[in-house]
Amino acid sequence: MEDEAKKEILEAINVFSSAVDKQFGEIKSEMTEMKSEMTEMKSEMTEMKSVMVTKDFLQDQLGLLKGDLTVMMRGENKKIIALVEIMEKKQLLTRDEARAFYEMEPFPKLMI
Repeated sequence: MEDEAKKEILEAINVFSSAVDKQFGEIKSEMTEMKSEMTEMKSEMTEMKSVMVTKDFLQDQLGLLKGDLTVMMRGENKKIIALVEIMEKKQLLTRDEARAFYEMEPFPKLMI
């Protein structure tokens, strides 16, 4: 009877170890799949970082754009001033009307 009890215990241990081996195999398979997905996500994040704009870069570009726009607006402002001067000389505008144009934004001309 002792041999039979040992045999039953060994069978139970064998069944248990087979179940544990199966579970470990499933876990290993899932871990391999997760590792593959993590590698893919890491690759995608690296690609995103390479095309992402930084705050400093964006601020620099906006500063340059603001400077360019200011230069353009000053040029247009000079054209308006020249036009108002011509119209004032031809008496199409009164002195007060011309002064009103000169005092307008973006770059008012102070009349003394």
